[in-house]
Amino acid sequence: MRRIWNYMSGRRMFVIATMAPAVIVLFMLTIYPFLTNIWYSLLSYDLTRPDVRPFVGLANYVDILTDPDFLAAIGRTAYYVVLAVGIELIVGLLIAVLLSQNLRGQTFFRVLLVIPLSATPVAVGLIWRLMFNPTGGLANGVLNTLGMKGLQWTSSANGAIPSLVMVDVWQWTPFVVLILLAGLLALPDEPFEAARIDGASALQTFWYLTIPMLSPMIYVALLFRFIDSLKTFDIIFTITGGGPGRYSTTLNILTYRTAFEFLHMGVAAAMAILMLILAIGVSTALLRRTNLQS
Repeated sequence: MRRIWNYMSGRRMFVIATMAPAVIVLFMLTIYPFLTNIWYSLLSYDLTRPDVRPFVGLANYVDILTDPDFLAAIGRTAYYVVLAVGIELIVGLLIAVLLSQNLRGQTFFRVLLVIPLSATPVAVGLIWRLMFNPTGGLANGVLNTLGMKGLQWTSSANGAIPSLVMVDVWQWTPFVVLILLAGLLALPDEPFEAARIDGASALQTFWYLTIPMLSPMIYVALLFRFIDSLKTFDIIFTITGGGPGRYSTTLNILTYRTAFEFLHMGVAAAMAILMLILAIGVSTALLRRTNLQS
């Protein structure tokens, strides 16, 4: 028994020793900053007076939830996320269906799809910012060549967020395509063969067989893209900076400005916590739907 106990104790110490560095790094990089952020959200913490940090409880949260700028930022964020993710799912599904067929050159197109994913978001933002330039940008150049009038793109209140959505769709639709394509290639052939024997059309087969059987992968893609689009910062910041005015100021941009331009760290910390609660709530609902469909 003593030999067994010594063996188990030695094995336990070995596991603890090998896992300790990873646990320490995880604590320092995630858990500690998260707990610190929660604590800051309960303080009246202003960098103009860094030594004065009175405890105010939930006052920051109450002020944020009654702030018209914060509520407007929620609306802009929802508009951006729903529009971008919706277009990416529809376009990504159509492209995935095409690539799942035995078409000539499909390997080349699959490789071509990965290129936008390999680009750095900041570089993507700077390139598209030049393309959206209303006077000498490529976007208006193409429209002028087609005999159409150039647009203001990110310089107009109504065009700022749709222009940003265009960039997001260009970069992240391939991600949706890869997930849905993997799901399509893994579907069994027997239900589709039975549908063809019964005389079902291609549209009926797609709607009543492909979509239901692919729905778990659709929800997975939706979950990943929702989280990514909700935390999008670099593309918006490099292209519009939240402008013109505040017409593209999403929750991330507003949190950044509150913390590093207005120096209200306590309020910014509370905004970050509310964003986390929002992301967890929607992600939990999507995960439940995924479990129900699987």
